[in-house]
Amino acid sequence: MRPLWEHGRQARFFRRPTVHHRPPAAAARPSRGVDLSVPPSARRPPERYGDLTRGRRRALVAGVAALAVAGAGWLAWAGISAGDKDVHARVLSYDPVDARGVATRVEIRKPRDEEAVCRLRALDRAFATVGRADAVAPAGTEKTVLELTVPTTAQAVNAELVRCALR
Repeated sequence: MRPLWEHGRQARFFRRPTVHHRPPAAAARPSRGVDLSVPPSARRPPERYGDLTRGRRRALVAGVAALAVAGAGWLAWAGISAGDKDVHARVLSYDPVDARGVATRVEIRKPRDEEAVCRLRALDRAFATVGRADAVAPAGTEKTVLELTVPTTAQAVNAELVRCALR
């Protein structure tokens, strides 16, 4: 009986197994030119990379520290400005009236003595924006429920809250 890889048409599907030969374990690989018994400071050729003097090292450390402080400052500023949420709002209901608008009820909570503006947008079936409107909560009340119609350029299927801010 012949092995499968010696049959005519089937020979391309059944290949002869490949045997990988490894060198004996006793044969050591040649070194790649790095002597690990030498400390790293001696392995670094100063003529190639320049000699890192004490002054240059201090300048490098000071520069990295300054960048770290600037980055931490920016991160703190971004966190504080993004976390300033004095206005809380939500869409209570929406009803696509016709191709010209979406009737929307919005609840806005804010400080009593401040005025808030919330941006609403109407979306179609493909999630494209087909209308925008601003809901203004006047000063004097903490919780305001507004009913407004978001005008649209095409048939909308929903309305969503984009953002709110104090005036």
